[in-house]
Amino acid sequence: MVKKREPQQARTEPISDEDYLEAPAKKWEQEADAALMSVEERLEHREKQGPKRSLMPIYGNEEHKNLIDKAAKAAGVSKQKLLRDVLYEGLEQRYGRDVPFIK
Repeated sequence: MVKKREPQQARTEPISDEDYLEAPAKKWEQEADAALMSVEERLEHREKQGPKRSLMPIYGNEEHKNLIDKAAKAAGVSKQKLLRDVLYEGLEQRYGRDVPFIK
């Protein structure tokens, strides 16, 4: 059975000229903010934005699992924190300056 979509209500208030004109400037500011911040500042900013949710499973074999288990134990952190720190820091270093903040 296919569920019918409910019609959406039209916007009751038109967007103001000021909001319309400021939107591109806000986007540019967000892009500039990301480009000017250090890796640590970008990591901290992205970490604070919104609730956490599952992103994707990571596949590996027994060797990978053993490596992660030993590394997390040696670092004294959870496997989740270990992978998150390594993954996000690497991504920020390589691509963070080019990825504007959403909020």
